[in-house]
Amino acid sequence: MQLTALDVLLSWGTWVGGAHADDRFLRSGKAARPVLPRSSGSSEADAGMTTAEYAIGTIAAAAFAAVLYGVLTGSSVVDALTSLVERAISVDL
Repeated sequence: MQLTALDVLLSWGTWVGGAHADDRFLRSGKAARPVLPRSSGSSEADAGMTTAEYAIGTIAAAAFAAVLYGVLTGSSVVDALTSLVERAISVDL
C-alpha cells in the first residue's frame, strides 16, 4: 500500500482514541481524520469562576482540617494512642 503525502500530512500529529493517527493509519489502511481543537465554551462572564472555586475549596479544606484536629486531639484518640504505645513498650522480646 502506497502512502501519499496528503495522507501523511492529514494524519501527522493527531491523536484519535488514545492511538496516534499514523499508527492507526498503518494498521487500518485508511487515513485517520485529523482532530481539531474544540472551543471550551467559556465566555468573559466565567472569568472569575476559577478564583471562586479555589476559595470554596480552601474553605472546605480548612473546615475539614479543623474537624480532623478536633477528633485527633479528643480524649478518646489520645487515650487509645497512649494505650497502644504502653502495650508496645511492655512487650517482652
